[in-house]
Amino acid sequence: VQIGSHVEEVLEGAFADCPKLNRIYLEMTDMKVFAGTGHFSGCAADAAVLFPMEITDEQLKTAAEALKEKNPGTFTQNNLFQRGSGTAQGE
Repeated sequence: VQIGSHVEEVLEGAFADCPKLNRIYLEMTDMKVFAGTGHFSGCAADAAVLFPMEITDEQLKTAAEALKEKNPGTFTQNNLFQRGSGTAQGE
């Protein structure tokens, strides 16, 4: 799934119970767009979250912590949060 920078809100449970979801591309660094909790509950245990290449180390750390807090038990490995691209050429 690719969530564009124009997205204003992602509702609670939006991508829950999608066990084949293993790549999440976020074009933004502000995790305030994620309202509520459990957005990715039930996704693949090794689902990778990719952020824009220009994200700083501090922004990446803050965003990863916010996503883990909003999705308890979903993202258990820190190495799943990386810089990357949602385009076919960048995968």
